[in-house]
Amino acid sequence: MNERLGRYAGRAAAGIILAVGLAGAAHAEGNRTGGTGLYLTESAETLAPGAFRLGLYGQYLKYDLPADPEDWDLSPQLAWAPARNLELAVSLPLLHHHEGPAGDDTRIGDGSLGLKYSPFPRVAALGFVTLPFDDKAHGGGAGESEVGFAGIVSLPLGAGVAADLNLGYAFAGGAGDDALFYGLGLSVPVGGRTKLFGEIAGRTYGEGHTHDSLEFDLGVRHRLTDRLSVTAGGGSGSRGDYGPHDPAMRLFAGVTMDFGGAVEQPA
Repeated sequence: MNERLGRYAGRAAAGIILAVGLAGAAHAEGNRTGGTGLYLTESAETLAPGAFRLGLYGQYLKYDLPADPEDWDLSPQLAWAPARNLELAVSLPLLHHHEGPAGDDTRIGDGSLGLKYSPFPRVAALGFVTLPFDDKAHGGGAGESEVGFAGIVSLPLGAGVAADLNLGYAFAGGAGDDALFYGLGLSVPVGGRTKLFGEIAGRTYGEGHTHDSLEFDLGVRHRLTDRLSVTAGGGSGSRGDYGPHDPAMRLFAGVTMDFGGAVEQPA
């Protein structure tokens, strides 16, 4: 009996080691804020030391209101790993086009600057600040800086399937409301270079805001080469209120290119 239990334990341990190895071999693509992750969520993974990644994401947002306001964003991104397990990410919508009841307007949107540190495998801490180049009147921003912190856990679920869990708190400046934010992303490999993913991301605001927000999306990511990746997908919010966190419809597409560092091979 003990020998049989030992064999079962050995097989289970081998399976866990294989799952962890597959998850560790995942490629570090960027999310909407430039950090390593899916689109709405962050992963605990960071770029290889000395590596940097250039990205370009575009998105279309539509809000469910009588005037049917719409936003278009085109955001260059940069991520850099100055040291092992450390990643600096910047994203800035250089082209933010808003169509609303007061007319159309094109300007720079709100950007973000984030720093991620992974002290242990599959666990990371994230700090970020928003860059308020836009304002509420033009539909593209909060009109004030926001500082936030988050914990990230990435769990291997076997056969290359992985889950990314995010939980954090954002401190709003001025008359804004602080918010607890959270996210869950699930990615599934399809072949050696393609993976499908789904995400849920939301915010629970402090007293004074009219509602919480919750978004869903589905996407696909494909690696054209070991360093070049493309991503596309779409989703929606659970509410139709007019705000930057809960669009009635979101479509997005992007491309990232890695430079320097060690090239990670497909799982």
